[in-house]
This record gives sequence, structure tokens and C-alpha cells, in this order.
Amino acid sequence: MRSVQRLKYALASIVVLYALIAVGLRFLWPSGPTEVFPIFSWDLFSVVPGSVVVDYGVKITAVDGTALDPPLYFEQATAYFKQAHSVDASVIIGRLGTNCQGRNDPNLPIADYFNTVFLADHALVEYTVMQRTYDLLDRWHNQQFIAEQPVCIFKKQP
Repeated sequence: MRSVQRLKYALASIVVLYALIAVGLRFLWPSGPTEVFPIFSWDLFSVVPGSVVVDYGVKITAVDGTALDPPLYFEQATAYFKQAHSVDASVIIGRLGTNCQGRNDPNLPIADYFNTVFLADHALVEYTVMQRTYDLLDRWHNQQFIAEQPVCIFKKQP
């Protein structure tokens, strides 16, 4: 019975000491870390680094002479292209954007590859490579971009 009473006092003392240390550290060390393990709870994943992303996309403006209004990004154009959701296409689009950054050269080898492999379903396709800046969650929920900037314009012809 006496040991149970001691255990209760010990646990109560630990809780009070824990609270005093937690509050005391805030006042004694205000510029220190926001958490000192195990005094505070872990603050895991409260801030996501790199939530703003910059990548490249291909905006299809016309297919077989018919203008798309509004233009569609390649990954949205599933009605026109079988490989619209291809991971390989995403990689090639990234390389295409990187290669044509700062120059508008319609004879880039990577553009020829993209035209041959991913746009083979249609004879004539007009598209613009866009540099897109977006917040991951905003794009996922609302399909919104912070900024869209054209990098270069291509026309795939037979």
C-alpha cells in the first residue's frame, strides 16, 4: 500500500517537473530550438519543404488543324493521345523544357523524339512548352498554377 502511494507521488512529481522544464525553457532560452526532445511533443511534418514546384508542361493548342479551346496540357489530353498519362512522357517533357529554355529552336532532337513517340496518333499538332510554377496542394485540389510562362512553340507536321 505504501509503495503504491510512493508511485503516485513519483508520477505526479515527474509530470509537474516535465511541465516546469517545458515552460521554463521557453523563458530561459527564447531564441533556442522550438522543441527539445523529450520535453515537447515532436512536431513532425508540420512544415513541408519545397511545396512550390517549377516544372515543364506541353500545352496542346491544335490537333489536326482544329484549335483546342481552351488548350489542354498533354497529361489532360487523354481523348487525343493514348500515352497522355505516361511517366516517360513526363520525363521527356521535362527534358524538352530544359533543352529549349532560352532558345526557340524547332529542330531540337528531343522535340523530334517527343513528336515521334508521343504525338504519333495525329499528323499535325501545335503545342507550346510551358514553364509552370505551382503549389502542390493547390494544383492537386484546384488545378491552379501560380504562374505559367511559354518557353518555346512547336508544330509537328507530317
